Amino acid sequence: MQSHLKRADIKIYVGASMFAVGETWRNATLTAELEKRGYLQVYNPQRDGFEFTGLIRELSTIQRSEEAERTSKAVIYLLDMKKKTESDVMIANVDEPVDPGVIVEATKAKQEGKMVILYRTDVRTPFGSYSSDFGGLHDFVGFQGEVFIQHAMQSGSVAEGQKEFEVLVDKMDTEMLGAVLAPRHYVRKYARSVPQTAKELALAGILFGGLDTRRLNTQLREVVRRCEANKESLDALRPKIVKW
Repeated sequence: MQSHLKRADIKIYVGASMFAVGETWRNATLTAELEKRGYLQVYNPQRDGFEFTGLIRELSTIQRSEEAERTSKAVIYLLDMKKKTESDVMIANVDEPVDPGVIVEATKAKQEGKMVILYRTDVRTPFGSYSSDFGGLHDFVGFQGEVFIQHAMQSGSVAEGQKEFEVLVDKMDTEMLGAVLAPRHYVRKYARSVPQTAKELALAGILFGGLDTRRLNTQLREVVRRCEANKESLDALRPKIVKW
């Protein structure tokens, strides 16, 4: 049965580093492109959350400066975790260097059964080749996504960069709408009954159950036999790969 949800119903959390002008421009452009397509519930922390220095300044009126800074970090963390938990989809940038906060957010979103879209525009390859599934991204980060979009941007001009962003967001739009309309819904109202992390633990139990995990090197033949018997489930761990 198909969902009656529309773009305007889907809550999106934008996860990305936001410490330099290029990063904040990217996040603002992505948010604008999503909203242009009718996604009206996009949470972009740099726009919609606390402004760091302003929060510290206000806290400093009642706390010592070092205490105010410590408090502000906890407040910002809690706000972002709350908005992420309330979202239906997380879109996470995984360009180098991948932001540690984004990794935490994406991992927690996956644990909660959210749809996680990872996107990478970076051509640097610290962990493998550009042609690999995750385009040089660390595999552990890549496995947090339901969808992994690799999109190298040719941006010789502002107009060209804008066009590249439009193409990138078109891909995201296709994946989100496909998930909403599919029999297995990802949005909160139709959440997956079994979070992906629970499936991973169940599969790990099948692969390693009854074995001495401290001495797996002496039991490789049995591990390989189980891998072959569960190949389809192992393949399903990888996100959908979308390359440009």
